[in-house]
Amino acid sequence: MGRVLTEATFEEWIEFVFARPVSDPAWYFESESDSWTGPPLRTVELITETLERSGEVLEAYDDAQVAQGLYLLGSACGDLGFALVDEAVAWPIRSKGLDAIYALFRDCFALRCSNHLSHLNEPEASPLNGVCYMWWDVFPAPMETEGECCAAYDELILSVLGRTLELPNEACQEAALHGLGHWHRRYPEDVEATIDRFIWANRKIRSQLRNYAYAARHGDIQ
Repeated sequence: MGRVLTEATFEEWIEFVFARPVSDPAWYFESESDSWTGPPLRTVELITETLERSGEVLEAYDDAQVAQGLYLLGSACGDLGFALVDEAVAWPIRSKGLDAIYALFRDCFALRCSNHLSHLNEPEASPLNGVCYMWWDVFPAPMETEGECCAAYDELILSVLGRTLELPNEACQEAALHGLGHWHRRYPEDVEATIDRFIWANRKIRSQLRNYAYAARHGDIQ
C-alpha cells in the first residue's frame, strides 16, 4: 500500500504531485499509489501556492511531468481540486486559489505550451497543451454554484478566463475560449462581449483560431 499523506511542507507537496516518472496510466491510477488526505484548508493553501509559483517551482520538471501532475489537481483524475469549491473553506481563501489559476496560465502555460491547437489535434504539440486546453473541463469549476459566494465565484472565474484570453499564446487563448464556450449557457452576454473584444483586438490571428472563437461565442464547443 502506498503512503497516505495528511500533512506536508510545500516542497514535499510538489514532490508528491510532480516528481514522478511519466506513465500510462499515470501513477495515481494505480491501486497501491500514494494518496493525499489532508484537510481541505491545507489542500487549498498548497494548490494556491503551486499555481501562484508555477513558473518557478515547476521548472525542475519536464512538460510531461508537469502535465501529469496538473491532471491530478483536476476532478478527472482525483478530488484534490474540489477543495477550491468546498464551502467549508472560507471564500476569501478559496478565491485566492481560484484567482491563482491565471498565474498558472501566465507563468507556466504561456511560456511552455507550443502554439498548436488542441481542438484540431495538431501534431508535435507540447505535452502541456492537452491539460492547458482541457483545464476548464478537468478542473472543478461548476456553473451551478449556489449560496452566498455564487455571484462572486462566477465573476472571478469569468475574470480569469477574460485575462487568460489576452495572453499572447495560442494554446492559452484556445483554452480560454474553450472555458468561455462552456460558460456561454449561463452568461451569454458576458461571454459574447469578451470574445468580441478578443476578435477585434486580434484581427490577424489565424483562421482556425478565429473560427474556434466564433464557435465559443455561441457556446458551440465540446
